[in-house]
Amino acid sequence: MRRLVTLWAICGVAVAALGLRSSGAQPAAAATTVVTSGTLNASCYRAAATVCKLRVEPFMVGTFFGTRLEALQLQANGQPIWDFRTDVSNPPAGAYGPSPVALDFGAVCGHAYGIALFADDTGQEGLSLVAQTGLVACPLGQAEVYVPLVTR
Repeated sequence: MRRLVTLWAICGVAVAALGLRSSGAQPAAAATTVVTSGTLNASCYRAAATVCKLRVEPFMVGTFFGTRLEALQLQANGQPIWDFRTDVSNPPAGAYGPSPVALDFGAVCGHAYGIALFADDTGQEGLSLVAQTGLVACPLGQAEVYVPLVTR
């Protein structure tokens, strides 16, 4: 069902874009044809006393206008945390949900992160911003002191 909704959303964007082209309106700049089917969601949690981790929820992307997906990249505060490149002999087209290579990404406790998804397709050169989150705040890390109890 989710893939069907995704395909309908991609088709709707494609029809709207074709309508703009036929009316003589030209896009301001060449942009990626990769779209997301929903929002990009992320959170940060404390995994241990002084260890925090970022978690990015699974997401779907799609291409249209005959283009194919070449790369995806997740960035936290402008630094790559996940880099995905497709097989050059058979890159995916249409709706695609990449499988995560890691459930969580390392983070510094007490810091806030802006997560951004960049994509590249066969219709452009380089990565373009596709989706982003607001700031995701990590909780403060609390050092726990272990004092062994010795009994006789």
